[in-house]
Amino acid sequence: NFRRASNGASLVALRHATLALGFFGRTEPTPKPGFIPMASLQEAPPLTSEELLARARRVSAIVACQAAAASRRQQQQRDMASARAFERMQIEASLRPEEMIPGKSSLQKGFQQLNDFMSFMVRRYGNPVRAWFMLDTEENMKLGQKQFERRCTEIAYRGQLSALWKYIDGDGSGTIGITEFHPPSAQLLAGFKVIMKDQFDDSLEEFFAFLDVTRRGRLNKTEFMVRMNKVGYTGPSGRLFDLLDKRNVGTISEKDLGFMQRWRPPPFIFSSPDNDALREVKRRFLEMYPTPLRVWRRCLDRNNSMSLAWEEFADAIADLCRRTKTPQYPEQVIASIWRALDTECTGNITLREWDLPSFEAIREFKLWADRVHGGVVKAFRALDSNSGNAKLSEGEILKAARGDDPCRADLDLIFEGLDVNDSRALTESDVRFLDTWDLSWEEWLHQAKQGEKTLAATTGSSWRRGLDGAHGGAHGARPEGFASTS
Repeated sequence: NFRRASNGASLVALRHATLALGFFGRTEPTPKPGFIPMASLQEAPPLTSEELLARARRVSAIVACQAAAASRRQQQQRDMASARAFERMQIEASLRPEEMIPGKSSLQKGFQQLNDFMSFMVRRYGNPVRAWFMLDTEENMKLGQKQFERRCTEIAYRGQLSALWKYIDGDGSGTIGITEFHPPSAQLLAGFKVIMKDQFDDSLEEFFAFLDVTRRGRLNKTEFMVRMNKVGYTGPSGRLFDLLDKRNVGTISEKDLGFMQRWRPPPFIFSSPDNDALREVKRRFLEMYPTPLRVWRRCLDRNNSMSLAWEEFADAIADLCRRTKTPQYPEQVIASIWRALDTECTGNITLREWDLPSFEAIREFKLWADRVHGGVVKAFRALDSNSGNAKLSEGEILKAARGDDPCRADLDLIFEGLDVNDSRALTESDVRFLDTWDLSWEEWLHQAKQGEKTLAATTGSSWRRGLDGAHGGAHGARPEGFASTS
């Protein structure tokens, strides 16, 4: 009991244990009849009162430090709880029920569920990576929907799992990785992986041997930070250690890092934004088509979803090089171009990120069509009412700018952008996708993210950043801790 109290954080418990030890140390045990003590169980000679008090005084200083540290941790937890409560209050205030999108609220529910889920997981497990491995217990670095929902149930999370999954699995692939689960943490882990790849030939064994100079097979936080500094890592090595310490035991072993060999993150997570290369790619696209909106419709968003995944973008760049008979861009260059668009490292972009003027024009046109005619196809038919040939010329679409409630969008830009076949006329098929575009959700999500960034700047907390400080750098930054190799 005295040994336990010496390692604890309670001076009261230490005093109690000292008194008990002093009492029993001066009391001769009464042997039971017929009991013969074994030599291996003989007790050491009891301490004298002076020795016991001296020992207790030495230990009390350590226990007092531990008690102070525990008090600070409790205060930090209370502060974090207050920050979370404030952030939650602000978010909920910005998401009033009357602002819910009729018939389209499942994505909003998913967004709110992700807020609750991340708060629950980080509060219970400490950081998003520990939370991930509580779900991915086999460390495959990917989860299917059934496995995800089963593990959430097992750890007693009671949220709306179907809405949560639909939001996290934004591309509908049926699986998620840690990149989708928590992009900032994935970026921080990528910094570690890229050093292992570039300097140690992607060998975890060699990398860990470099880190473990004492050859104990385990690293504490201080040792890890010192050795990461030696290898040239300039990022937040303390936060990185916390993420790698999956079991929250204060040390990491080579076995704890085994998932790094199996993890195959998308290439863009290793990249920093290259705005110059993005401008060059846009210039080359615009040599083929007259407007960024035409490029978006003809080359990028070929499935009319109004969103673009990384794989689709990489295919479009490869197709651009084939059509212009120029050398293919290296994958790392394409990834850097992508990061200039996907600043939050989510794996998806929208027309807003590709070209803001095009987005604003098409947004205003859709809002006008929905408001005045009840839909874009209905607006098309109303504008085509005179000729009745199921086509809209440039002159006919300009009629939208007349009347009591005119469309204030840049109609010339819209016509040029939607006329993907360059036929100088639009058909219903050219505009029908706008009726299925969930603009309300996209606007809502954009406003929610902007509000979250404002809250993060003012309160210093955000569920996307893990609520505990274990997050990556600013959105759009290269994974922390290594220099660009491009």
